[in-house]
Amino acid sequence: MTIVAIPPIVWGENLVGNGQPTLGYQTLDGANDYICWVHQLPRTGTLKSVGFRTDNVAVSDVLEARIETVDMTNGHATGTLYAANANGTLASVASNTSYWIALNGGNGVSVTAGDWVAIKIKFNSRVSGNLRVIHVWYGVGGGSIVPYRTYDAGSGNTKYNSSNNSNVALEYATLGVLPLCGAVPAVAATTKVWNSTSNPDRYGNRFSFPFGVRIHGVYFVPGSTSTNADVVLYDTDGATVLGTITCDKDLMGATGVVGRRYDFASPITLAANGVYRLAVVPSSSTNWQLYYADVTDNGAVRAMTAFPGAGEWYATSCNGAPANNASWTDIATRIFLMTPVLDGIDIPVPRPEIRGATL
Repeated sequence: MTIVAIPPIVWGENLVGNGQPTLGYQTLDGANDYICWVHQLPRTGTLKSVGFRTDNVAVSDVLEARIETVDMTNGHATGTLYAANANGTLASVASNTSYWIALNGGNGVSVTAGDWVAIKIKFNSRVSGNLRVIHVWYGVGGGSIVPYRTYDAGSGNTKYNSSNNSNVALEYATLGVLPLCGAVPAVAATTKVWNSTSNPDRYGNRFSFPFGVRIHGVYFVPGSTSTNADVVLYDTDGATVLGTITCDKDLMGATGVVGRRYDFASPITLAANGVYRLAVVPSSSTNWQLYYADVTDNGAVRAMTAFPGAGEWYATSCNGAPANNASWTDIATRIFLMTPVLDGIDIPVPRPEIRGATL
């Protein structure tokens, strides 16, 4: 393995950020109301479905997902489909639920990387629908002007920057789920609260890289904290401690929900495809909080593959010092807002089509 030094980077920065994760929404309650995200298609292939999430649904109605062309003179959706049958419908929706609308009856449509499209959610033919579609995940990642969102709520088209992360994802037939630049799939975020007397007493993520890396530190989003905690990196055997970072409550800024970075005493090299674990271990009976996101997908976990790690990163927990990998309980539909800081990668540099990677 030959590690090439790089400036320290937060791997998968669209997973973590600088504030409390909250969800913004757009209300659809008129016949012509819609919300859409404008972006360039990330890959050439067969686009199979569009993923999004609802907020409150007062009155359900048939929704339509459309891939439309973009008016290059004003940046809005044209109302014209990108390709024949580049749309699909969903008969009914419930509150606070992730959905995927299949395009072209599930057969998908051929798309070309780099083409500008408007990914639109609207009523198919409104009867009495009154609902909210989540458009952004505040407090994580970084704001962007591409992709951006537009909507029409009865007063004409309006454009907005995508503050933090746009809440939409695209599923390809062979490539799986791909996030748009700066976007994450539809999820809900909340906090896990526990302490040293809890069972389990340590929570975090299990993760794997498809290439060798060197870890410099960790970046994560805790809630308000008033106790110390250790962040522990475990080896592929699930038991050997590779490194420990002590998070001192007195060596933090003003209390509040913000992203925090801590470094190991010295960088740690990890092998390609090895499954490692990063876990937080509170040092007292005072509660510690760590944000996580659940991905429901109506029983599947497709959206998880759009997160950093392409479905190889997800939540893990253990009670007491682990003896081996069997000591850990993994949750494939949950991911904590915690990710490594890298300062080196093995050469050759991975190709961009590695899914889930923020390159």
